Amino acid sequence: MTNEITKKQDNEIQQQSPVMQLADKLASGQINADQMEKMLEVQMKWEANEARKVFNESISDFKANPPKIIKNKLVSYKQTKYRHATLESIMAEIEKPLSEYGLNVSWRTETLDTGAIKVTCRITHKLGHYEETSLPAMPDITGSKNAIQAIGSAVTYLQRYTLKSALGLVEADQDDDGNAAGEKTTFTMPTPNAKQEELLDLICEKLPKKDGKVINRERVKAAIIARWNKYPTLPESVQPAAEHVMKICPDDKLYIDDTRSEFEQDYNL
Repeated sequence: MTNEITKKQDNEIQQQSPVMQLADKLASGQINADQMEKMLEVQMKWEANEARKVFNESISDFKANPPKIIKNKLVSYKQTKYRHATLESIMAEIEKPLSEYGLNVSWRTETLDTGAIKVTCRITHKLGHYEETSLPAMPDITGSKNAIQAIGSAVTYLQRYTLKSALGLVEADQDDDGNAAGEKTTFTMPTPNAKQEELLDLICEKLPKKDGKVINRERVKAAIIARWNKYPTLPESVQPAAEHVMKICPDDKLYIDDTRSEFEQDYNL
């Protein structure tokens, strides 16, 4: 009985398939091979276009009510201190909403001739259409990372930023309940690329140090965000960029209290 049902289902699928319908016409002499090939090409283009439209609708629906991404990790590196959302926390928030719209995410990693790591984020709809976002970066050699850890750190960083770029995700502070958005116009700073992130770190290292304080990295970013094009190269850009930050940022905005323990301060954790 089960075999009969399976055969019946297979027959129904074959009857519904445009390919099988064209194959039947070819076999019966209603069309020739060239006509079949052209019809198949038209059918494939139509299906691809339909899949693209459904993909765009799904992405639009997802972005219309995006999950809230919280900056859940505190990073303290040398004199720099800031928060960001980890890749794991982002995925935990978006996997279910994405699946509800028939979408899924994957990454492809490759090493370029320059030694840089290139990560490509692919967002795919269940009908087959996909779109990709790519970013390159050199291995992250900050701290005491070995070669493998340097590559792994860069890959994770690029996965996080390509995902945010592909889906238009914005991170929120832990104490931001979203109410302020309805009361005032907010400005979302563009996400720095790998080279700009490196510039930010070097600027923060160049700024004067103050006891009991750390550099407010977000303030540094805000100070030079409109001047990215003015500082295209490293390390030549570091000194003039640091001077610009010191010129326009008052100390009470540029520095924040260092809340780390003595142990964390001693080992720069």
